[in-house]
Amino acid sequence: MAIGERIRLARKMAGLSGDALAQRTGDITKQAISKYETGKDIPSSGVLIRLARALGVTLDFLVRPTEAPLGELQFRKLSKVGVKAKARLQAYALDALERRLIAERIVYPQGCPQFSGVRDLPVESLEEAEAAAQTCRNKLELGTDPIADLTATLEAWCIRVIRVPVAVEGFDGVGGWASPGVPFIMAPDNGDIPGDRRRFTLAHELGHLVMRCSPDVTEEKAANRFADAFLVPKEALVRDLGGSRSKISLEELRELKPIYGASIASLARRARDCGIIGDTSYTSLCKELSKRGWRKMEPVMIPDEKPTGMRRLIEHALAEGLISRSRAAELSGLSLAGLERRQSGGGADVRCD
Repeated sequence: MAIGERIRLARKMAGLSGDALAQRTGDITKQAISKYETGKDIPSSGVLIRLARALGVTLDFLVRPTEAPLGELQFRKLSKVGVKAKARLQAYALDALERRLIAERIVYPQGCPQFSGVRDLPVESLEEAEAAAQTCRNKLELGTDPIADLTATLEAWCIRVIRVPVAVEGFDGVGGWASPGVPFIMAPDNGDIPGDRRRFTLAHELGHLVMRCSPDVTEEKAANRFADAFLVPKEALVRDLGGSRSKISLEELRELKPIYGASIASLARRARDCGIIGDTSYTSLCKELSKRGWRKMEPVMIPDEKPTGMRRLIEHALAEGLISRSRAAELSGLSLAGLERRQSGGGADVRCD
């Protein structure tokens, strides 16, 4: 990726038009920026420094040579996200995945870990979406046990989990493929999102990655059913609640929430889908959820699961002397000072991890 392409990538990540970037720099015109991006002119070092500052990236980002070309990422359609916002997400994914694959190649020069999971599972009904979830559980050797850390489980399966540290309206999460062997799931890095909702989003996007739905099946409904079944297997829930009930209480579901890391609303829906309760009992539970105000804010907070794959790669490479600290900072999307703050426990702003 040439310098001009990196300028364009950084501009999209910042959500800026050419005009807006020109105004932010103060002394670089829109026409000059266009020439830089299209390769018709090469910016001087001073211009690059001002562009990096205006774009909120490091100078290393703009001059980094391409070591892991990705091309066009395969995104599923995001109906609630505008064209400009989707381009911004695409840019974040490209940057994060490129840095991730470079780090993997440094640590694993003989061959990067490959996704060995299932893909293109045929789904022609919601029941088959549930079966697809069980197939994935079997492949991961999870049995019927609750998944303690879903993010870590997906990362161990070589699915790259990316957090986007900017707010994008209408964006909850998306999965895609950088190549046949490089799946990724991207989600917002918003501290206000409950942990159970994050887990559901990850499981939902996993469903999109591994299923191939027929035209007769609504893909979003199938992904929702997949997520519920993946997080809460039927056999386990029947064991906890019983095979057939006339009613269940919200208190019972509240006790199960931290065990499965699933919301009370999801557990209620799951109980209905598993045939433990009927539609009438499920409707009563939904009304009670609304009455208690639990539709907006449920009790029992589920801890956030932070992706750690990229950070562990960087620490591995540093410990083995495979990269310098400045290189580690650049691959982490940080300044050198930011990397040092993070390592000392002080925290740091990260573009994508």
